[in-house]
Amino acid sequence: MSYLPRASFQPALQRLDLLLHREILRLRAAYQLSLDEFRGLYVSDSQVDALVGQWNREQQGSDLESLQSMISELEDAGRTSLAADRNWNHLVSTFGLTPVEQDFILLALAPQLALKYETLYAYLNNDITRKYPTIDLALRMLADDDTYVSCRLALGPRGVLLREQLIERIGSGSDGVSLAAGFRVSPSVVSYLLEGIPCDDRLLPACEYLSCSPGYGNSRSQSSDSVARGTIEVLEGELGAGRLMYARESLADFGKGVLYVEMPSLVMACNTCGERLDVQLQRLLLQARLCRMGLYLNNVGRLFEGETRERREIGAALMLLRKSAVPVYLAVASSAVWREWLPGLPARVRQFTDPDLPRRLQLWQAALAARRLPVDAGDIQVVADRFVLNPGQIAAAVTTLVDACQAGSDPLSVDHLLTAAREQSVGDIGKLADKINTTHRWEDLVLPRATLARVNEAVAAIINRGMVYQQWQMRRRTGGNSGLMMLFSGSSGTGKTMCASLIAQAVGFDLYCIDLSSVVSKYIGETEKNLDRIFNAARRANCIVFFDEADALLGKRSEVKDAHDRYANVEVAYLLQKMEQHDGVVIMATNIAKNIDTAFSRRLHYTIDFPRPNAEHRESLWRGMFPSEVPLAEDVDFTFLARHFEGTGGDIKTIALDAAMQAAGSAQQINMQCLVRAMARQLIKQGKAPSAADFKQYYPLLESNVESGRTRSRRVVRHPKAVAEQ
Repeated sequence: MSYLPRASFQPALQRLDLLLHREILRLRAAYQLSLDEFRGLYVSDSQVDALVGQWNREQQGSDLESLQSMISELEDAGRTSLAADRNWNHLVSTFGLTPVEQDFILLALAPQLALKYETLYAYLNNDITRKYPTIDLALRMLADDDTYVSCRLALGPRGVLLREQLIERIGSGSDGVSLAAGFRVSPSVVSYLLEGIPCDDRLLPACEYLSCSPGYGNSRSQSSDSVARGTIEVLEGELGAGRLMYARESLADFGKGVLYVEMPSLVMACNTCGERLDVQLQRLLLQARLCRMGLYLNNVGRLFEGETRERREIGAALMLLRKSAVPVYLAVASSAVWREWLPGLPARVRQFTDPDLPRRLQLWQAALAARRLPVDAGDIQVVADRFVLNPGQIAAAVTTLVDACQAGSDPLSVDHLLTAAREQSVGDIGKLADKINTTHRWEDLVLPRATLARVNEAVAAIINRGMVYQQWQMRRRTGGNSGLMMLFSGSSGTGKTMCASLIAQAVGFDLYCIDLSSVVSKYIGETEKNLDRIFNAARRANCIVFFDEADALLGKRSEVKDAHDRYANVEVAYLLQKMEQHDGVVIMATNIAKNIDTAFSRRLHYTIDFPRPNAEHRESLWRGMFPSEVPLAEDVDFTFLARHFEGTGGDIKTIALDAAMQAAGSAQQINMQCLVRAMARQLIKQGKAPSAADFKQYYPLLESNVESGRTRSRRVVRHPKAVAEQ
């Protein structure tokens, strides 16, 4: 008897051996088992007799009446011994198993306790390949005329054993109710009974067991009643919003852990092994009940992104959760459309929004203190005010700060905090917009004094909007959100994009430029969908959204004359709505401010006009266009260029680059002739003919050649064909 893994099973297995012995004697008495030594290919009668007599060798050869008496005597002892086993008792009480259902489980569990039962089952099934109990064998052993129907129902699909996945059908007829169908104990039940931990290898890739830790459950949460009843909660929020923490705290009040399931991984595993999702969900519910855990299903909303047929199948499988006896949490994104596919799910919805400024400040302080990172309180206030991060993002940002402290010896500054916060804010915006990086400085921005003052006011507004809207509670009066909308208007090349990038640099945000060609669509409804994706991504990215050449979206709504006008007006109205709801900073640039719809103009917080530069500003632009490393000739006359050619900063940049390319190709300094020629080319591109009246004393430089020694390039690149012809 030393081979048994658990002593509490010994009396019950002794009774099982007697039941098997009795069945063998019955069949032999009815001449249904031969004494042929090759029965079952190689299992002999003597071998079987030896196996069933391992408990008590005096029982070999006992008659049926004696065996029945011994079985009756061991029945109470076996059940009492099993009831003393904590795991067995939890299984029985949890699922309300009757004595005969317990016998069926023990019958299927026996091969996991001793290999001899595989031999005995194969012998009694008259098939060496069927080393498991069949419905026929179970009924012959445990049912009589009075209990046959109830036993047959207990092994049927409506019985608790199959319905709750405590046993699984195997072998021939496993899909029906054939007497030849075999059954086995589910892997989760086997591992739980023998090891105390339910485990099913078919679920492992998608599951993680999060036990109840001492840090959770210090106080009763609002979801205590739902945890006790085992109902369903849908947790709407983004990654890191604290949904899992909430579930763990709620379950910890009852001493429960969390069975965490990544739903996309589970569906992928189902597709790989050919299992149905509803079957896998039933196994998950079984594991959760056995290990006294709640079920946390993450990323449920992503399951409804496929084809319509797949969505219906997944929705039907998830409706199985209505009958769950354990608390279930469905984690979905804020924009998930789960309601459409789970219309009858009796769930309570809890939304996890971004924390407000006081809460963010508290989270930053707690996370930094936990990692023992000394940071100035004012710097913490700055990063908490400027970046709207959820608890998970703040924790991740502090982790990167720990790595930065280990890599260098410099103390943490506000720049370190802003960089760490910005790294946690990218999200999906990079897939929808282009990030603008700038090497410019504020000294490079040449604008009138009044325009620069307005730009500085806009920078201050972005920095202080948290204080105004939240600490001063202006949001209660203004309503809506805490976003800022700005409009930069002016001719092309007047510095609108440069100014936007410098503003983003000053406040520590990234600047993402929206490509309108990817937003505006000729198909009805697509423009609105694109805008929705952009603003949702921008909200999570803590960035400045820059709409360049925004006339296509901000145009005035027109009188409706046809369907095209109607839907164009709908797009404008939708953009207006999204901008009003957006909590971030939006900068729009346009060349023609008068084309902007008045509804937008009324809602703009800052409208900044970028005029074309005057002669003084143009000269500043010319002088600042060339770095100190650029070789400039002494004859360069920036004052002449600034006074006689009314170009914008963009024009000057193009001309300067053209002149630099000429000089580099001729291995000479940038002289006045290079600049004059580049200026002439720019005028031609704009549809103007260069004239002597424009270039005055420098006009001859357009027609004359540079000295022979300077006009030649030091390296002459010749076409291979021309070389071959020589």
